[in-house]
Amino acid sequence: MILTLISWNTNGLLARMEKGDLIPLLHHNPEIVCFQETRVAPPDVAEWLRTLYGYRSWFSPLWEDRYYGVGMIARISPKAVSFSAGDPRTDGQGRIMLADFQAFTLINVYVPAGDGGAGATGKKLAFLDGLLDTVARLQNRGSPVVVCGDFCIAHTDQDLSDPAIRMGYRNPGMTVEERARLDRLIGLGFIDPFRMIDRENVASAGWRTGHGLRQQDLCWRRDYFFISSELRDRLKSCSALKDVRGFDHNPVLIEFEIAEDTG
Repeated sequence: MILTLISWNTNGLLARMEKGDLIPLLHHNPEIVCFQETRVAPPDVAEWLRTLYGYRSWFSPLWEDRYYGVGMIARISPKAVSFSAGDPRTDGQGRIMLADFQAFTLINVYVPAGDGGAGATGKKLAFLDGLLDTVARLQNRGSPVVVCGDFCIAHTDQDLSDPAIRMGYRNPGMTVEERARLDRLIGLGFIDPFRMIDRENVASAGWRTGHGLRQQDLCWRRDYFFISSELRDRLKSCSALKDVRGFDHNPVLIEFEIAEDTG
């Protein structure tokens, strides 16, 4: 079967639902949708999603900052779901989710922005280091791994609509240190499927915009899927969904082939 997954930073899931922004998203008939920056507790949305759309749902509890939160809705059943990777660098923040499916392991992340000074940058890099260790550990189990979410990083200048906005690589999300973490993820054998399919295009890669920049298409890519190399030959598509008009992130969609017995 062809499995369709979507990843989306909602900037408040309830607001997106109330405005009807989920309707065009679900027109793509995804088996799994991962959300970041949900700002919701599970009772707020679980029954609504099940009743209206037929999805089961899993959402992290709210933490101190209501801007956090990750979650997932799915029509196929995971064997296990956890909001802890067993690493203090990533846990306890509402920023990571692990779901074991029959054919692969899914990691959904909302990486800190790192835009609050040196301390915030250090916490972001520590989070990324913890994530990389988790990915390596799961990869060693021998099952394919899919990582998705808002990484708050423009991996290369190709992921900036205007490279001049990088400000000499001093802006959070564009520093050499942050980009090196994504290089390390690629070095573990992971593939950026968007770049595998579209090596040239900058302007439709799944963007974080703001301050009226969407209309000018001045923006930068920070929402990604990464897949382990075992899935390379099963990949069918990867694209940004510009028809879904949320707040300031485009959802990203990926399709790949898996066995029918998905659970």
